[in-house]
Amino acid sequence: YRSNIREREVVFLSTNDIHATIDAFPRLVTAVNMCRDTVSTLLLDAGDRWTGNAFVDRAEGRLPIIKLMNAAKYSAATLGNHEFDRGPALLQGAIDYADFPIICANMQSEDNRLAQLGTTSRIKTPAGVIIDFVGVVTSFSNGHPDGNASNFEGLTFENPLDTAKRKGEE
Repeated sequence: YRSNIREREVVFLSTNDIHATIDAFPRLVTAVNMCRDTVSTLLLDAGDRWTGNAFVDRAEGRLPIIKLMNAAKYSAATLGNHEFDRGPALLQGAIDYADFPIICANMQSEDNRLAQLGTTSRIKTPAGVIIDFVGVVTSFSNGHPDGNASNFEGLTFENPLDTAKRKGEE
């Protein structure tokens, strides 16, 4: 018996809580590119991209980190609590500027402020593998991620585990 199914490899590389550590990006990009030279590779981010670097914290729209992520060719990202530190307007600007989808399935906006934010992302690798990603952000008993409550006004957050499970079944 001979199978027609080809074995395909996909490598997932993920950053998380980088907190605008821009000095490490050259090493990250070098490592990612070495991986991409040998196998289908997806570069993902699980949130908390900014806050913690004086240069990025003071830069307009905190765009230096998004510019670096665009150059590194991230495949997708979700939100962490620090993406909300300066409110939805700054977050929307970063979403608009990103060359990669930023997704969060368990957040709803009363006034559709974050209209460009997707809930899921479907990526087809060069090897033809289709992968669906679901992004969620933590939500605590106070009804929102960790942070100043005023940063989350007009936003509601469902339980991230329930949302991920529901989206995975869709």
